Amino acid sequence: RELGFRTLNIEVPELDLDDGIYVTSVKIGGKDYESVSHYGPRPTFDDDVKILEVHVFDFDRDVYGEDVEVDFLLKLRDVLKFDTKEELIEQISKDILLTKEFFKLRAL
Repeated sequence: RELGFRTLNIEVPELDLDDGIYVTSVKIGGKDYESVSHYGPRPTFDDDVKILEVHVFDFDRDVYGEDVEVDFLLKLRDVLKFDTKEELIEQISKDILLTKEFFKLRAL
């Protein structure tokens, strides 16, 4: 939220997955949503703890305690360290645009 992008922060055991930014699909309450996800540390904030953060498109409700299923469809890029919060925000915006384009092309 501090960057302007609401995310589901999901505690998961270590995944057999490379750290990175992914195009994902999320199932919440039996409904599928398009999403983009970050898995790994947050080097811009000097945080080495791996976390799964999922930005779900067209979704705005709290789901604390609910089951959430995340399908990883495509890796967009590796986790990067940015010099400023503004650079990170700019990159996240690009990741969102790429992800939305992926889903548009997939629907064709």
